[in-house]
Amino acid sequence: MITYFRDIQTKKHKKIAADYLENKYFVFEIAKTKFLITTRHRSWVILSKKEYKLLLNHRVHQNPKLFKILSGLNVIYIKDNISEVIQQYKNKYHYLSRPPTLNIMVPTLRCNLKCDYCHSLSGPNVRKKDMTESLVKKTIDFIFTIPHQSKKVHIEFQGGEPLLRWDIVKYSIKYAKEKSKKMKFRPPSFSLTTNLALMNEKIAEDIARYNSNTTSFKINISLDGPEKIHDSQRKHCDGEGSYKKVIHWLDILKKKYKISPSVISVITQNSLNHEKEIIDELIKHNLRNFKFLPVSLTGRLYNKHQEKKDNLSISPEEFFNFWKNSLEYILKLNKKGIKVKEQITLFLLSNILSLRADYMCARKPCGAGISQLEFGCDGTIHACDGGKNIKELELGNVNTHRYEDITMSKIVSQLRSIRSENLPICSDCPWGPYCGYCVARGINQHGQLRPKIPEDYDCQLYSRMIPYLFRGFLGKERAQIFSKWVNNLLEGF
Repeated sequence: MITYFRDIQTKKHKKIAADYLENKYFVFEIAKTKFLITTRHRSWVILSKKEYKLLLNHRVHQNPKLFKILSGLNVIYIKDNISEVIQQYKNKYHYLSRPPTLNIMVPTLRCNLKCDYCHSLSGPNVRKKDMTESLVKKTIDFIFTIPHQSKKVHIEFQGGEPLLRWDIVKYSIKYAKEKSKKMKFRPPSFSLTTNLALMNEKIAEDIARYNSNTTSFKINISLDGPEKIHDSQRKHCDGEGSYKKVIHWLDILKKKYKISPSVISVITQNSLNHEKEIIDELIKHNLRNFKFLPVSLTGRLYNKHQEKKDNLSISPEEFFNFWKNSLEYILKLNKKGIKVKEQITLFLLSNILSLRADYMCARKPCGAGISQLEFGCDGTIHACDGGKNIKELELGNVNTHRYEDITMSKIVSQLRSIRSENLPICSDCPWGPYCGYCVARGINQHGQLRPKIPEDYDCQLYSRMIPYLFRGFLGKERAQIFSKWVNNLLEGF
């Protein structure tokens, strides 16, 4: 019997009874004579063949130790403990009763680069207005009408390239801090997603100054690997790559200003079979906590795909193999004392080991319109940053709508309903409680909000990744590494 599930219940009763009830559970033979039992509320256990037969034949009470574990996990329960089962299931979806916590502002959709896979369709000649100071005020005023339970607002600046309008970013920070103080909120926090190519000493000094007082300001960047890989897809309009500028400013930010950006590497056809080189490149620049994402059929790449000219996108199987090889290399490095982590792996493990669902893109329903909102440079409110070019995910406009109009809208109600329990196949899948669904990518694939399982990219990907992670718990050393990673992750929230 093996389980590393964190949120196991400590029951007050000692009763072991034959008249126990069985919760809804799913079975998967994870290895020869080893059976994985999962539940809708995420608790799980790996049983031997003998233990599984006791569960299958309703004879768990004949093994007191097994009874204690399965009742603690609420795989089974007695009649006076039904409330615990209900509460554990509710805790899994705690975020559905909370207002959005991530507010994304787009100062401009223009960008100095024209990356081949840009989901924002950004570039130097994008014909969209930049944010004005008056629109900044309206946007931030709208954000502060959201009933933030923590009395703290977080704003993330995206683009386009927000450094093109650093003046608007600075004005937004100033106004948000004034608004927060007036509303008697805690000091707001900020983050910014940038390609770094327009970074300069003045901006770096501003960011360092923000971080030196009560303002938290984090930077997110993209580095797709060594120069050849990065420059093959992240370049200027004249074809010049952006690698040298990224590395130049990355080193200055880290060494001179003590700013450590988080990093995303987008995995394309150019990345395949280069797992080690990409990870070694990130480690070389002391980037040891990174995120690998498959290139998504949205934005510019999606348009190319429609014209059958796409040579960057990868299949779920290709990304899975890249991820698996990366994970094996990361584990080898960790055993040598080199502490390296990949974020998507961490968040999936968090789903497996606890009821927390902090990463909005690896859950069902995802964060779109529920836990995040994106505010465009023209005032349009989108459900998420990935949906800024998807008409179905437009929720309103800060000039004409209130927060109540958004949260009570039909589309947000539909987004809330995209749960494993409500979807064919997902409702009886052992991986359903742990996987995710990106509604923005889904609309582009299926032409509708609800996924067509199992045609969906995410379904095909997670149905490979999640069982691979579960098998890791069969070995004690790997299981302990996984558990330690998640403990550190959850302690950081």
